[in-house]
Amino acid sequence: MGTSRAVLERQLAQAKAGLESWAEKLASRGVAESDYDRDPRWRALNADCRAVATRIRAVAAVEQREAEAVQRKAAASGDDA
Repeated sequence: MGTSRAVLERQLAQAKAGLESWAEKLASRGVAESDYDRDPRWRALNADCRAVATRIRAVAAVEQREAEAVQRKAAASGDDA
């Protein structure tokens, strides 16, 4: 069974908070924002954010597919009556 949208949204919020926290730490160390991608921890946190966002898009695609199936089923049962 897949992960629910609510769980993924919470995971994304936590991942973004961790990334922002690390970005603030890098900024306080004087690292330019364009150089963040050279920091291994920033890259890992950014990858976590992207991975969760990708899973959210997959859940959205499944939700859309299921909604379309319900509409087709309703239309088909309406034709039979």
